[in-house]
Amino acid sequence: MRTPPQTDRLSEYFAYLRSVSPSALRVWAAPGEAELFAAVEGALWDAVKRIEASAKQHRALQQQPGFPRLLVQMLTSASIFANAGETRDGYTDVGVRHPAEPAYATLGECLVYQGGERHRAACRRLLDRCASGRPARGFCLEFFVDPGMPEQLQALRAELAAEKPFDQVDAPADHPEIDGAFVTAHRLPRGAVVELLHLGCNLS
Repeated sequence: MRTPPQTDRLSEYFAYLRSVSPSALRVWAAPGEAELFAAVEGALWDAVKRIEASAKQHRALQQQPGFPRLLVQMLTSASIFANAGETRDGYTDVGVRHPAEPAYATLGECLVYQGGERHRAACRRLLDRCASGRPARGFCLEFFVDPGMPEQLQALRAELAAEKPFDQVDAPADHPEIDGAFVTAHRLPRGAVVELLHLGCNLS
């Protein structure tokens, strides 16, 4: 039996991705960092909505790193290259990369919400990880196990708008697709600007 050409197998695989995981196809097809960031954030939003839809089934995961690892499992099951690692101080580092271009990647911090001070500490960690100027965008995802996520996200946004920590450039801006999420931009010591996406997952 003749082995199908490589191009045919790739076409079949991408057709499969298109049918089962459009976000993964966007990640695979991303020609650069900007497109990768948009694709990954779309995949994050899809995963967050799926976790929220079955929040009652995941109550046993309320401690770090349960929810972040669940997020990564959802991304990897959707053929997106993601990994997570718990740190000694209770944060969970997340990395997502382009499957064919490892230089194209984005970093994230995932944590169970415990107030604005802890959120800013996660932002500081994330900016430190991006200190080389690559990647140019990251995300900070909070898991809210108590009611009031929309109000608490707005309070976080107001604090960042007023304080402009970590050499923040301008006021926070709405994310164009993710409900309640916002983006801040921060200038690093070497002059590069890194954008941070702030979003929440409502588990109350």
